Formats: sequence, C-alpha cells, structure tokens
Amino acid sequence: MMLQSSIRVRGLLLGAMALTLAACASVPTQLMSNARQAVAAAREAHAGDYAPENMRRAEQRLDIAAQEIENRNFRAARHQADRAQREAQSALEVTRGLLALDKAIADAQGRAGNVDEARRLQQEATLAARRGDAPQALLLIRRASAFLP
Repeated sequence: MMLQSSIRVRGLLLGAMALTLAACASVPTQLMSNARQAVAAAREAHAGDYAPENMRRAEQRLDIAAQEIENRNFRAARHQADRAQREAQSALEVTRGLLALDKAIADAQGRAGNVDEARRLQQEATLAARRGDAPQALLLIRRASAFLP
C-alpha cells in the first residue's frame, strides 16, 4: 500500500514537472499579445508625451521579447513580454493621472483649495514621469490631488 502511494506521488510530481517544462518550451503567444495590446493602448493615450522613459522601456522590451522568440529562447521572451506589459501599464497609469490632475487643477481655479501647491506637485510629478519613475509620479499626483477641492 505504501509503495503504491509512493509511486503515485512520484508519477504526479513527474507529470507536474513535465507540464512546467512544456510551458517553458512553448511560444508565449498570449503574453506577447497582452504586451502588444498594453503598448498600443499606452501609445493611443499619448503616454510617450507624459511618460517617455516608461514607453521607451516598454517598446524596447517588446522588441527584445520578439527577438528572443526568433532565437527560440521562450523563457527570456516571457520575461521581456511581461516587463514590457508592466512598463506600458505604468506609462498609461501615469498619463491618465497627469491628465486628470491637469483637469482638476483647471476646474479648481477660483475655488477653495491650494491650487499653487497642487500645481507645484504636478510639475514634480511630470518630471518624475519623464525620467521613468512611475511610482514617484503617482505618489506626487495623489498628493497634488489632496490640495484640490
């Protein structure tokens, strides 16, 4: 009885390992599609104007992923496609945040709130976004929004 359980466990482990290896050996079609869609959405939102460094990295990683697929290095392609998607999503999030903040500042003119401080933080957020520091840009956008009515 113990021997049968041991054989079953080994069989299950070998099956899981085979599936894992097969997944690593296959073309990451869905990941590439997701990355391409994320980059396209960021481009469409003009993220290159607001977060150019993130967009540059996203496009570069997408190109590297495509090269890795040509070289049949699917593990590296997966990694690069995933990173491309994350960079594009960051660029898009920062772009949307900066655009929303710009509108909120414009709407707050002549109303209560510290618009000057919000504008100063907006400038810092823009600089952070341009150098590719999406987390800092998003933090500054949130801080600036807190100064608006």
